[in-house]
Amino acid sequence: VSQSRYRREDIQLFIKRLRRRVEYDSHSLLSGVSSSDKAFRYFIASEYGPNTFRPHYHGLLFFKSKRTSKAVAERYIYESWQLCDRRNLDCQEVFSCASSYVSKYVVADTRVPLILQIPPLATFSLRSSRPAIGASILDFNELCDEVKQHSLVINKVAVNTDGVACN
Repeated sequence: VSQSRYRREDIQLFIKRLRRRVEYDSHSLLSGVSSSDKAFRYFIASEYGPNTFRPHYHGLLFFKSKRTSKAVAERYIYESWQLCDRRNLDCQEVFSCASSYVSKYVVADTRVPLILQIPPLATFSLRSSRPAIGASILDFNELCDEVKQHSLVINKVAVNTDGVACN
């Protein structure tokens, strides 16, 4: 990121541009893909580098369709992110514990100068909220029943599609 500070608006505009590019599919990478399969959820966190305090972002995009994911990774993400050169973007499919790696920045104990901890310079995260990430895989009624019965157990273990457990 070429700026000396983070801006929530930069991320919000990026998400809008990305959604628009996926929806209109000007490169015909998604012909035949339904609108609902073009939808995606996101989680993006900002961070200052540990040595140079260079501001940058870590993000996760969640897709229903592998075809949409591939089109975004190959083309649309690079067209949508306009704050740096394409060579400075690292876009790849998430394997193993990458989601834990990205999400740790929400509660990261950063060791940056005090001035970088005060808004508008402070780090932040943005995420999909309507519906929340993962809402489509939960049965709301079953979740409510579990909460009512106080039998809901929360574990810090997630298993990804290749069967690797992340703690």
